[in-house]
Amino acid sequence: MRAGARLGPGERVKSRAEFGRLRHEGKRGGDGPLRGLAGVNGLGWMRLGVAIPRRFGPAVRRNRLRRLYQEAFRLEKAQGTLPAGLDLVLSPAPGPDDPSLEQVRAALVRLARALARRLEPRPGGPPKPAARPAPPSDPVSRPHPAPGAPPAGGPPSPGIDP
Repeated sequence: MRAGARLGPGERVKSRAEFGRLRHEGKRGGDGPLRGLAGVNGLGWMRLGVAIPRRFGPAVRRNRLRRLYQEAFRLEKAQGTLPAGLDLVLSPAPGPDDPSLEQVRAALVRLARALARRLEPRPGGPPKPAARPAPPSDPVSRPHPAPGAPPAGGPPSPGIDP
């Protein structure tokens, strides 16, 4: 993880595959002016992605929101208030006004912590399903043939009655 004025390439969620993984496996949440989607990334730091659809206005407004989210992330990362090991994609909540940097910073911390709690494994959660045992390889040890299957000796010969 870099410390500095910019987010490094390792601190961004960029590829379509990463966004798709989060969309299918991640947890969603919202807090004030932000909506978020988070998933475990297996790294020792948090990564940020920003998704702002065109319905939120012209490119000038969308870029301002993107820069605002990145700045809030950079400042909170430097303070160490964000949980490690998550990928977080931020989107704006519907509303007419753009939030301030202070509002985004506070909402970012609350949202990231809430989603991190939701992604933690529960101690009393459901157990993993057990692996199915392999079928026996010895035909003698099989208890019964499947219904409608020929007998163990092979298919009967046509025209010969036993």
